[in-house]
Amino acid sequence: MRHSRYNHTSAHLTAASILLCLTLLGCQEKVQPEPQPDIENRKVLILYSDGHNNLNTSLKQDIRELINSEGIPQKHGDVVLVYTHPTVSGYSPSKSYLLRAYRRADNTCCTDTLLTFPEEIVSADTRTLYSVLLYARSAFPAKEYGLVVSSHGTGYLPYGYYSNSDKYEGEDLTIFSTAKRSIGCDVEKDKIYEMDIRDFAEDIPYKLKYIVFDACLMGGIEVAYQLRDKTDYIIASQTEILSDGMDYTTMADYLLKSDYTGFCENYFNFYNNRTGTYQSATISLIDCSGLASLAEICKGIFIKYQAAIAAIDKKQIQRYYRTGLSIPTPHFFYDFKDIVSHSGCDDFEITDFNNALDECIIYKAATKNFMGSFAIERHSGLSMFLPCDGGDYLKTYYRTLDWNKATGLVPTE
Repeated sequence: MRHSRYNHTSAHLTAASILLCLTLLGCQEKVQPEPQPDIENRKVLILYSDGHNNLNTSLKQDIRELINSEGIPQKHGDVVLVYTHPTVSGYSPSKSYLLRAYRRADNTCCTDTLLTFPEEIVSADTRTLYSVLLYARSAFPAKEYGLVVSSHGTGYLPYGYYSNSDKYEGEDLTIFSTAKRSIGCDVEKDKIYEMDIRDFAEDIPYKLKYIVFDACLMGGIEVAYQLRDKTDYIIASQTEILSDGMDYTTMADYLLKSDYTGFCENYFNFYNNRTGTYQSATISLIDCSGLASLAEICKGIFIKYQAAIAAIDKKQIQRYYRTGLSIPTPHFFYDFKDIVSHSGCDDFEITDFNNALDECIIYKAATKNFMGSFAIERHSGLSMFLPCDGGDYLKTYYRTLDWNKATGLVPTE
């Protein structure tokens, strides 16, 4: 049998040393565990900044203002995510990033890079948007999610139609099936990518609390109705939005507190307090829950007064587009209520329409003029296509919209 070489004196010393260490550790300040997020009440704001285009400088400034704003929460609180696609020389393909902005314990702002997308990824592709939204829900479980889209926009119009409608009108109408409605803009050398509003809606993987469009001409009934099942609220402009865009210094504070009306008021007051051509803005807060009822009422009006609507003099209707530009033709955004008011409706029909519209428009505001191009005398909070101001191509294309399918504004031939 082997003899034990265990030293009892050493054993007592070792035990004493351990006891001393535990005593000393007990005297030190306890490390506080990091606060855990309140998932049941947490809100997530996602800025999708599609700026790989000539807006890049302005959009980068917007991002800087957002991530350094007072409304940015602590890391254990609400969540602010930013998708950004910086440009490089000649609009060559470049990487894009998903960032998280938050405040440290000392109240300083910082950002973490959560995802890096390779150069071949296009921002103006709904599959990229889908990936960002899906990651946000997976990585940050929350009570609600809101989306801010910052880029170019041309409402319901097909891709390319805004800048060159003559290219499409008069050609074979079968080309409309390959065109895309315009939202977002990604310039890659000599190619321009834009998103189809139908794909945009379809590829939103879950119901959002709000969608804010910091993009031109997105405040139309066509856009709102296409997104009616994807979000509770939409904030958008019926006209263009000046390059300064929305107020990113207060964006997180308003949206994370669910103060959507305050957000709209702040945007409008910023522009309304300016002078000259810079005193130019329209904005509205749209409640999507009332859009189905509004469509049902409009269906009856549009069918009954089809001929009268087709014969409306567009000069009598409040417009939201500028003329006298280098762009070859006028464009196709008119006041929704003004069109209905000129349709020949009787007082009872107008009352029903107004009541339904009021259920949808929570807030609306417009400056008296827009960039010295036109006066804004009537503003309902939504724009709409005026059939008498559209060619065969655009009418054929318009029939594919959910709004037209629901109301028959442009009847099937």
